[in-house]
Amino acid sequence: MKPNNEKKAIAITGSIGSGKTTVCEFLEHWGFSIISADKLGHDVLELPSIIRKLCSHFGNDIMVYGKIDRQILGNRVFLDPDGTRILSELMHPAIIEMIDLAIAAGDNRTVFEIPLLFEKRLNSKFALTILVTAKENIRLERIMQRPGMTYEKARGIINSQLPDSAKEKLSDYVIRNDGNMEELKKKLTDLVKDLLLYTGELQNA
Repeated sequence: MKPNNEKKAIAITGSIGSGKTTVCEFLEHWGFSIISADKLGHDVLELPSIIRKLCSHFGNDIMVYGKIDRQILGNRVFLDPDGTRILSELMHPAIIEMIDLAIAAGDNRTVFEIPLLFEKRLNSKFALTILVTAKENIRLERIMQRPGMTYEKARGIINSQLPDSAKEKLSDYVIRNDGNMEELKKKLTDLVKDLLLYTGELQNA
C-alpha cells in the first residue's frame, strides 16, 4: 500500500453487490469516519435548483409529498435512453463540490464510499484507493435480493460499470469478497492493520 503523501482521505469502491458497504461498516467500528457518496447524492436531491432541473426533464410526478421519490426517479432514468447521462450531468457537479468540502475537513481516518470512483475519475483526489470485488455471479445473486430489483435492471447496472479487472489495476488495495463473513472479517482485520500503519497509529515490527 503506497499512499499519496500529499493527500489524506481514503476511498473505497466496488461494483454493485461487491460488499463495499459491509467493509465500510467494519471500518466504522474501528473508528474511521465514513462518508457515503450515495448519501451525498441524496442530500443533493433536496437542493431546490436540482429538484427544478430533474422535474423539468423527468416530470413533476417524480415528486411525492414535496420530495423526489428516488425509486420513481430511478425507474424513469432506467427507461430513458439518455437518463443516466442526464442525471449525472445534473447532479455530478454538486456531489463533487460536497466531496471536496468533506475531504478538506477530514483527515487520514476519513473514508469515502464511492461506487463510481474510477468511472468518474475521482481517484486522484485520494491518498489510498481500496477496491472490494467479488465474482459477477455472486454479485448478481446479492443484487437480486434487493427489494424491487429485476434481472434486467441488475444486469444494466453491472454493464454500466467498469469491469473489476480494470479497477484492480487502478487500486492500491484489493479485498476479494467471494466467501463467507468469517473469511471477509479476516481480510478486513488485515486491512485495518495496514490502515493503522498508514495513519501512524501502528508501527512496523
